[in-house]
Amino acid sequence: MNGAWGYNQSRESSYRSVRDLLREFVTVVSRDGNYLLNVGPKGDGTLTPGTVNVLNGFASWMATYSDSIYGTSGSPFAAEPSWGKVTKKDGKLFAHVFNWPTDGVLRIPEVHNTISRVYLLNAPSTSLSYTVSGGTINVTVPATAPDADVSVVCVEVSGMPAVLPEGVYRLVSVRSGKALDNGNVTTQGSSVIQWTQNGGTPQQWAVTHSGHGYYKLVCARSGKALDNGNVTTEGSSVIQYTSNTGTPQQWAISSLGGGRYRLINRRSGKALDNGNVTTQGSSVIQYTPNGGSPQQWTMTRIG
Repeated sequence: MNGAWGYNQSRESSYRSVRDLLREFVTVVSRDGNYLLNVGPKGDGTLTPGTVNVLNGFASWMATYSDSIYGTSGSPFAAEPSWGKVTKKDGKLFAHVFNWPTDGVLRIPEVHNTISRVYLLNAPSTSLSYTVSGGTINVTVPATAPDADVSVVCVEVSGMPAVLPEGVYRLVSVRSGKALDNGNVTTQGSSVIQWTQNGGTPQQWAVTHSGHGYYKLVCARSGKALDNGNVTTEGSSVIQYTSNTGTPQQWAISSLGGGRYRLINRRSGKALDNGNVTTQGSSVIQYTPNGGSPQQWTMTRIG
């Protein structure tokens, strides 16, 4: 709390603010961590005023917002929003807002789940209006943050919040209209290509959640995973490789709205890209994220 592991009189004027500690606490929970807050009592066993102030601050905040902490797990999104952090539990997505929006709209990344209602956690009986567009849940919020330290907006949904449900998908490039295809081979390290949609197993990808908004895609034809080749090279071919737990096979999937998605590789930070061509059988590559149609993919669940 104040830079000392135990009681230290010289540090009694150096306590961190309740706001900083609460935000650190929420950040740790949003990343599936375990937060340890050290208390240093004096020799007679009493707590210092600075310690009591911090603990009372936590108690006051938790009295209102504990549902967003207890029984939750980390964010379903790979990227953290600019306004704060996210936690989740079955049926609820919690937006912990550090930076209250100045335009009256809180933009929460979109999840696939059906939304039943949205509200401030400190005023659960009053629903907030919202729309879903452009890959975000756009919530109309009051002009002033309800909590000076960490406000919480709750989105009630069906099931566990996630960008995508697990299942078998067909991915189609918005740029070319062609499907992500393993080339109809089982060869280790072979390039993944784009090919006219045909419904075959080379175009069927089992999508499973790896945690924190990352997903693995495994081809039904080969049983091998979509892999960036363990390189950060711009324009390098994306390959198929024996499934493992490495970051080259972890893809952050985010909704762009309208049934379109962007996939960013965890190893390289580069996007799955069709190479900006419509050529049959051309290699799918990784490229710096730019928002263009070569990096937009429709994902249709087929199993």
